[in-house]
Amino acid sequence: MALRTPLYENHLKLNGKIVEFAGWELPVYYTGIIEEHLAVRNESGLFDVSHLGRIRIGNSAAQALIQTISTNDISNLQPGNILYSLICNPQGGIEDDILVCKDKEDYLLVVNAVNTNKILTIINNKLPEFPAVIDNITSNTAMIAVQGPNAATIIDQIFPETPTQLKKYQFLNLGKVVLSRTGYTGEDGFELIVDSNEASTWWDTLLKEGKENGLKPCGLGARDTLRLETGNSLYGHEMDSHTNPYEAGLGFAVKLNKTDFVGKNALSEIKIKGIQRKLVGLEMTRGGIPRDGYPIELNGQVIGKITSGSFIPSIKKSIALGYVPIEHSASGTEVNILIRNKPYPAVIVNKKWR
Repeated sequence: MALRTPLYENHLKLNGKIVEFAGWELPVYYTGIIEEHLAVRNESGLFDVSHLGRIRIGNSAAQALIQTISTNDISNLQPGNILYSLICNPQGGIEDDILVCKDKEDYLLVVNAVNTNKILTIINNKLPEFPAVIDNITSNTAMIAVQGPNAATIIDQIFPETPTQLKKYQFLNLGKVVLSRTGYTGEDGFELIVDSNEASTWWDTLLKEGKENGLKPCGLGARDTLRLETGNSLYGHEMDSHTNPYEAGLGFAVKLNKTDFVGKNALSEIKIKGIQRKLVGLEMTRGGIPRDGYPIELNGQVIGKITSGSFIPSIKKSIALGYVPIEHSASGTEVNILIRNKPYPAVIVNKKWR
């Protein structure tokens, strides 16, 4: 049976179209994906992201534990700051991409919903060596995102002057709410972690205070098109346990000069040998909407496949992300996308449209 976030009843009241995603029942849209996408680009949108895993790691062993399972270097991470990182397997494949938030001596990991139990297992397997205190707070908290050019104005109405104190990838622990300046949409944005019992009140308060600044509830559909336009990868699409960070364009989150971590030897070897394929952006040039799994063809031969694709209303283009051999990855390379076995022309471009 699928899980429900503390905001499930709020979604029903707003006529959210509920679907199952990563084991959770969540709204894919309320009024429509296009309208919600444009609301975030032009004004502001409100998202329930409570399905994301939230794992607290504490005591003196916390830093060493995180260092040994993740690719980035948190040794200089200061309280109130957030670092993007990856968790890899011994072969260098990506098990998840995560946010590491340092709160005084404790840390909070924000992980993908589909991977929460897997990451908990990885952490627990390290406890004999690094006896940190682990607290999975996913079920007793909720996480709400405010995204868009008006996000700071809305947050300032509820937390006066707070936006001026927070830079991107920073957070404040305000007691009843942890407020971070993060997001996944390519816009300025904030994410709130609150007690699950107070989540509904926070949701309604945000909608009320944000109404004059165009704040609209948004679902998974708009979240996906927004992140695609920005070129942000999604676990299970652009990355998985058989994808290494370098081919996914995430090498910046790998610090091979830090102390040993899971996958370090394999990643060192991959960096020396070089990658065989690369994640690229693609634009359709004459019709057709690319979707996950569609083949990419060059000179009559299939050379790769689409990992994510959609029509993007804010740029009025059909775009995609996908993997191709490194020798065919140059911008400007003309390819075909096979849509129901019919070739549609596309061109390889930079994988960020915003």
